[in-house]
Amino acid sequence: MHQAFQRYQVYPEKEHFRHETGHVSPWGRTQVRQAKNLMRHHPNLLLSQLNGTTVDDLIGYWRRRPCKFGTTTPITAKTTSNYLGTLMRPLTWLHGSSEYS
Repeated sequence: MHQAFQRYQVYPEKEHFRHETGHVSPWGRTQVRQAKNLMRHHPNLLLSQLNGTTVDDLIGYWRRRPCKFGTTTPITAKTTSNYLGTLMRPLTWLHGSSEYS
């Protein structure tokens, strides 16, 4: 799964590249950063292990509002919402990608 998430990071860099500035937009950079953080929070599952139950487990992790790394303070509800969206984007991309069956 981590390898697929790494591969996904190319997508927002390409999709949110601003030709006027020659840079990836701030939103695109945020998507890449959050995709990297997903790999820190989730185990490196085999893609064949992804099913409804494991995806529910991944989502449940964020619903329980994990602590910020190195602290005992849970992430905010807004951050949780952002990471849930970020989790779903690579899963949706993965589902439609011809690179992965």
